[in-house]
Amino acid sequence: DGVKSNIYKKWVQSTKKRIPKVGEMEQAYSKPMSRHQQQLAAKQAAADAIEFDDRGNTKKGPRDGKKPVVPFHGEVEEKYLTAKQKRMLKKRERTDRVIEGKSKREVRTPEEIQRHKKLKEKNAERQNKRSRREKGEKIREARKKRLEERQMKYGARTKAKMIIMEGHGKTKRQLRQRKTGHSWATI
Repeated sequence: DGVKSNIYKKWVQSTKKRIPKVGEMEQAYSKPMSRHQQQLAAKQAAADAIEFDDRGNTKKGPRDGKKPVVPFHGEVEEKYLTAKQKRMLKKRERTDRVIEGKSKREVRTPEEIQRHKKLKEKNAERQNKRSRREKGEKIREARKKRLEERQMKYGARTKAKMIIMEGHGKTKRQLRQRKTGHSWATI
């Protein structure tokens, strides 16, 4: 190591870093682990490690680092367990088992895929302002048409005569604007 200067000591104390030795890999994190983090890392390493006995079989170790439901060894009838212990057992049974019999389908059926696709499109349409407006216009037009059809089919027929006149189809105001180029001109 040699003699380290005072500057290096101050740098090590302030940054909690150090210069790695030759051949040593640098650590991915810059902050040192707290005591709690070190304990968690040690537990995780112990849980990941598999121990073998003399015959080559795996030893039964702690249950993934979980505390036992009952603090002492042996079998205990369920009626003697507290509500919390029963909940813990039920939760562990759900996570530790292989599901047999009825289970949720992992692959969706074609009908489910179509339903999901329609729902996705509907949500996208709701979130887009332009498509919302277009959809609203279509709905209003369809409703107006439906009401007109119903009125023609079921409504009382009028006895008034309709006068149809052929012509240029322009109003006096439109003609006035065309002649003068101004909307405020009078005839």
